Parts: sequence; structure tokens; C-alpha cells
Amino acid sequence: MRNTLLLMFVVPTFAGVGVAFAQAGGGPAKPNLNAFDTDAIDRAIKPCDDFYEYAIGTWHNQHPIPSTQVRWGKRWAAAEYNRDNLRDLVETIAAKKTGRNLGEQLIGSMYSACMNAQAVDALGSKPVQPLLRRIDAIDSREALQRELGRLAAQGIAVPFAIAATVNSEHPDQMIAGIVPRGLGLPDRDYYLKDDPKSKETRERYLAHVAKLLELAGQEPSTAAAAARNALQFETALARAQLSRVERRDPYKV
Repeated sequence: MRNTLLLMFVVPTFAGVGVAFAQAGGGPAKPNLNAFDTDAIDRAIKPCDDFYEYAIGTWHNQHPIPSTQVRWGKRWAAAEYNRDNLRDLVETIAAKKTGRNLGEQLIGSMYSACMNAQAVDALGSKPVQPLLRRIDAIDSREALQRELGRLAAQGIAVPFAIAATVNSEHPDQMIAGIVPRGLGLPDRDYYLKDDPKSKETRERYLAHVAKLLELAGQEPSTAAAAARNALQFETALARAQLSRVERRDPYKV
């Protein structure tokens, strides 16, 4: 059974329209969604010279990038406000002892389980051991196919994902779309480039994968060898994938 909690928060960001945040108590106050935020406008800027800074320059000057963020603006401030609301909502649901409906029970139980760091640390890799044993037992192409099917049913898309998509040549049709997956690094180029930075990234990735395998119970030497195998396999997957430039061509895709 699946239960989805969806909260949509739409914020126009141009011409000073949308959310006006006032800093109070160290965090954002309730956003004003009912009026133009004319205080965000920097009237010292000519709109024909730089309309963006004219529209929101004063807000930017009054709201420097927080130390916890790499970028900041009204949209990101609104997102943080939204996350605060969601956290409060979920924590309230999780704290309820009686009177919860089925959806609230699922949400509250999942949140409580995920936030129970002590139990998570105590369990370690035990919850995934049955999955790892099944993978270790793969001894044929047929067994591999069966396991890929099981993983797909659990939402684990390796080495590809299949989903319904619109037929680009016949928009009134839905067809099966196959999307490559299985890369731990962000893009195929991370595996194939030979510049010093890319090589360093791969070495650090190897160490990361080996550490994860150690935490899953493998000996350091076994984990290091398995990490090299994983990188070799992912590199083969990367070579079979289209480059970013090739993915711009709808016919190749």
C-alpha cells in the first residue's frame, strides 16, 4: 500500500510578486501570499538595465545567503518554510497515540522509524542482508533477470528503469520508456574522462564504495576488490549510455 503526502507551494518570483519573509526568532515568518511585495524592489536600479535586480534587489540585500545554503532567494526561502511546515506536521502525526487514520499511521510510523537513529545503528546492515544473499546467489542470466524484476518491483531501478511515457511522434499514445540507471556517479563522463580531477573523483568513489561494503560486513580486502568490480561494471554501463550532447537529439533518445 502506498500513501503519498503532497503539499504544493507555488511562488511567483518576478517583479516582487509572491512571498515576503520577515526574519523573526531566527527563522522565516509566515509568508505573505496576498499582495505584491513592493519592499523587495530596488528602486535605485533602472528596470531597463537589470530588471531582475530592480524587482528583487532590496530583498537580496536584506537576506544574505545563510551558512547552511549554497544559494538563496525567495524560492529557496519558501522551500525552507515549506519543509519546516512539513516537519511540524509529520512530527505532530508521529506523536499522536490514538485517533490516527490509516494514512496518519503509515506516515507517523515511517517517520518515527527513520528518525530512530539508535535503532538504525543497532540494526546495521541486517535489514538488507536477505537482498545481499539473493544477489550473491545469482548464478545465471535467468537468475539475474529474476532478481532485476524483484528489484524493479521494489522501486530499485538497476541497470535501467521502465516507465510509461508519451510517444514523441504520436502524442496521443503512451509507450514504454527505458531510462539507463546504475551509475553511482552523477554522469557517464565521470567514468570516461582522463583529466586529473575525474581520476581523483573515481579514486574517492572507490574508497566510498569500499567503506560501504565494509559497513555491510565485508572484510577490507574483499570490500576493496568488490569496489573495483563495481567501478568496472559501472564504467561499462557508462560507455553504453548516450552523452549529454547525444541526449539532446530526440531521435537518438
